[in-house]
Amino acid sequence: MRHRRWPFGILTRLLAVCALPLEFRAADWPKWRGPNGDGISPEAGHLRTWAAAGPQVLWQSEVHTGVSGLAVSGGRLYTVGNLANEDQVQCLETATGRTVWIHRYPAPLGPDQYEGGPGATPIVDGRQVFTLGKWGDLFCLDAATGRVIWGRRLATDFSLSLPEWGLSGSPLVLGDRLYLNAGGRGMALDKRNGTLVWSNIEGPNGYSACIAYNHAGIPAVAFLGHREAVGVARSDGEVLLAMLWRTPFDRNFPDPIPFEDGLLICGAQLTAIYVGVEDRGSSIRWQAQALQPSRSPGVILNGHVYSFSGDPDVPGKFLCVKMEDGSVRWKHEGIVPGSVIGVGGRLLVLDGFGAVRIVAADANAYRELSRAQILPQSRTWTPPSYANGVAYLRNSKGRLAAISLPLLPPSTLGVRTINESVEVTWTTVTTNAVLEQTQPNSSSGRPLWEAVPRTSGTWTTNSYRALPSASAALYRLRIPE
Repeated sequence: MRHRRWPFGILTRLLAVCALPLEFRAADWPKWRGPNGDGISPEAGHLRTWAAAGPQVLWQSEVHTGVSGLAVSGGRLYTVGNLANEDQVQCLETATGRTVWIHRYPAPLGPDQYEGGPGATPIVDGRQVFTLGKWGDLFCLDAATGRVIWGRRLATDFSLSLPEWGLSGSPLVLGDRLYLNAGGRGMALDKRNGTLVWSNIEGPNGYSACIAYNHAGIPAVAFLGHREAVGVARSDGEVLLAMLWRTPFDRNFPDPIPFEDGLLICGAQLTAIYVGVEDRGSSIRWQAQALQPSRSPGVILNGHVYSFSGDPDVPGKFLCVKMEDGSVRWKHEGIVPGSVIGVGGRLLVLDGFGAVRIVAADANAYRELSRAQILPQSRTWTPPSYANGVAYLRNSKGRLAAISLPLLPPSTLGVRTINESVEVTWTTVTTNAVLEQTQPNSSSGRPLWEAVPRTSGTWTTNSYRALPSASAALYRLRIPE
């Protein structure tokens, strides 16, 4: 088959688009679901699998009972646990696990179908860290020392009606405001002093965090209320979205996930819906009966959501759903529902009994690449956090582990024309990267990538010069699983 030759100027521009260098940078995980609130690490690179012996455990610590998440910022880790009916906000060194400081306050453990303890994740904002206890104890602390800057007792200060499992939605800081899923339809405080900016106090709250989204041009936050899905304007709390959303036993835990011009709304034993948001309204674009996470909402990568489905503590499903239409691409049965984050182009999956997996973010099939039991086999509802090449895992009993999961620096391609040929050069720290090519005028409508034969062209360790007949190809580097 003959391929149309492309002018070298066009070819060079196409290759440059496909081969822009990526910056290899580390990143903190300073709040619930990471720096961008989407459960995906922004660190560039490729997540490596581990050997049969498992990943390196850097250190372990005890942070006491609870399911509070792990905020990582500036070489410190922040979380909350309960010991002897006292909540303990703890700051640890990320390098060693050594405790830097502890802030304590009285709080009943409150076990109720789980171990009990706090559920909200601290959020680090500059030199301050904000924490929320399940009974409404809200603190702004000095991140370096643990000194109390201000505190509020939401239940008494605002006469809140708390649901069965209290408050577990992690605080969200946007600008000078602190947003909380409390009081039915949310509230906002001034982060500088804890004064009330606005509130929609209409009964008990749900358990999800507040998630930032754009509601038809209006900056807004979305969350699950007691028996509804809610979206409110950040400026004044005006209700922009209110949809009946009632899970069995009022277990409204998973956060709504913003995607394009809508929200993915999920819940235990309810059919998931993708809601398109419009000016002062909404419309259901599609439904997915198979997608029923009880806690962690999952992550969206490359137009697909990867999430759990099923009740906690019993085998359920891990599945992939296409965000375009809600169709199920695949299901993996028999895994106890837990949580998932995105790291280095792959999925870091922590099941409900503490086993951690690396799974390919592949919409065509479930492909487990590595698995290890790092935490003791017990209830594990807290999602992993990932920062600076280290994953942090916690179970409900308070065992915390830091494991080394470094990323391969991203490979980059360079291109130049030399007479009638094209020279492709690359940088990569792995020796098994595969150079692939495709023709830009593929008749199939989608690129068909094939490994460049070693028998064609001229090769060196990190370069390839194409023969004239192959000069119109586009190139990429692929790192095998």
